[in-house]
Amino acid sequence: MEGFQRRWMPSNSARNDWVRRARGLDIELLCPQHGPVFRRGDATRFLDWFEALEVGSGVPD
Repeated sequence: MEGFQRRWMPSNSARNDWVRRARGLDIELLCPQHGPVFRRGDATRFLDWFEALEVGSGVPD
């Protein structure tokens, strides 16, 4: 999953925007197209992990 996210998430600013919006939701299930299904607390841990991951540079920060 790490390799996919590094390649396909265009920029850290896009990632940060998505994480910010996702944190504002009451997530029961997070079901990414590529990777496992995350439930409640695991979804929060995924967001923490993803927020720290350096991703692609398709869009300038």
